[in-house]
Amino acid sequence: MDAGLAFVAWQVDPGAFVEVWNRLAGSGRPARLTRHESTAVFAVPEGAASDAYVGRRLLEG
Repeated sequence: MDAGLAFVAWQVDPGAFVEVWNRLAGSGRPARLTRHESTAVFAVPEGAASDAYVGRRLLEG
């Protein structure tokens, strides 16, 4: 199957996702359909109020 699909998950704690994925991998279910290419973790700033901008609390403290 060469569909070129990507899986994206939003997690507050990436460690929780790793724990679930490891449990699934132990059952052999994901391994039949997936191939791990890379991993990335991104910081996503919270939304902005009407009088602010995205990332303000991060940049201004």
